[in-house]
Amino acid sequence: MKTELIAIVAVCSLAFPVVAQEYAPGDREQLVQGALPGVEGHDIAIQRVTFPGGWSSKKHTHAGPVYVYVLDGAFEVEVEGAEPRMLSAGELVAEPQDAPMVAKNTSQEDPVTILLIQVSEEGRPLMELAK
Repeated sequence: MKTELIAIVAVCSLAFPVVAQEYAPGDREQLVQGALPGVEGHDIAIQRVTFPGGWSSKKHTHAGPVYVYVLDGAFEVEVEGAEPRMLSAGELVAEPQDAPMVAKNTSQEDPVTILLIQVSEEGRPLMELAK
């Protein structure tokens, strides 16, 4: 799984320019944004994101597959109807599609840095606020 993740990042980073995307706070570096190679009608976004201590997202959903790889720190994912899951550096989680969720940095002092990989149908937003 880790080898596949590295291969996807390497191939996509050669194919697309770095562009900014603003939909959640945090120190965000857009690594890839554009059409998913070999999968017609789908886009991919890959970002390196650092969230400060105490950060929490608003409740949201994802219209396509989302993978979070924790690079440094600890990251909690709370999917509606499931127990919260704490992830540490070196762990990978697949976030469920269309499920309301909240992500957070439970440390009040230490930042958390993640590699965020999102796939969506062409033209659909990668994240939408849940109602």
